[in-house]
Amino acid sequence: MRHGLIRLGLLCTTMFAAAAAQDARVEVRLLFDQPDALSVSYQLPSSCRDLAFINDGIRPASADELRRDWQPADDCARVDGQGLHLTKDSCSTARFRVPIRFHFIDRVYPWAQPLGGGVYAHTQSYAVKPDCGPVDWHFSAPLGTLVINGKRSESDARVAAGT
Repeated sequence: MRHGLIRLGLLCTTMFAAAAAQDARVEVRLLFDQPDALSVSYQLPSSCRDLAFINDGIRPASADELRRDWQPADDCARVDGQGLHLTKDSCSTARFRVPIRFHFIDRVYPWAQPLGGGVYAHTQSYAVKPDCGPVDWHFSAPLGTLVINGKRSESDARVAAGT
């Protein structure tokens, strides 16, 4: 009987760990709250310290150049062409300020390009691999209206992973 309780305890621990891993998600947030920059943040699950960018079709040197002017909003994270990295154990969110400007690199869409009175943000520049869990997107534009996949939205919208 004693061995049965131990096995049950191990089984429950394994099931809870698997459930926690399934609940782990990454949220990418693009916020248009300044006329000259986007605020970009990545909320990571507690088990994750690094996220790799999806750089399909982007040369490594171009990926480095693409994210060179991303400015950390605090001392919690750093970014390079291949990914972002939390720098403190107490941090779970990587925050960056991405300048809005015309800048074309090697056939890559500009990451934050001025467009009339707004900004065109191509999500490929911000996309991360789902290594730390499914990736959800949150877009917010207190300074205007959103257009996502050609559809006009209010100033706040969410797109869940896989949709």
